[in-house]
Amino acid sequence: MKRLLKPVNTNTEYRSPNKCMFTPADVQDFLLQIDELSGYDISFENAPDGSVDFLIGNSLYHIADIAPIV
Repeated sequence: MKRLLKPVNTNTEYRSPNKCMFTPADVQDFLLQIDELSGYDISFENAPDGSVDFLIGNSLYHIADIAPIV
C-alpha cells in the first residue's frame, strides 16, 4: 500500500532565472545516488497540472510545482 506523505508546494512567483531548477528526472537521478535509498525503487509520474508524484519504495511524495521537462 502506498502512503501519501506531506505535499510539497512551491511558489512560482519567486522563481528567478538565476536560481537552479530541477526536472523530475534530475531529482530522480539525485535520489538514486543516495546510499540510504539504495534498497528502494524510485520512480515518478507527471500530471497534466504540472505536479509530480515521486514513489520511493511504498511512499508517495507529491510535488505541486516543479520545473517542466524540456
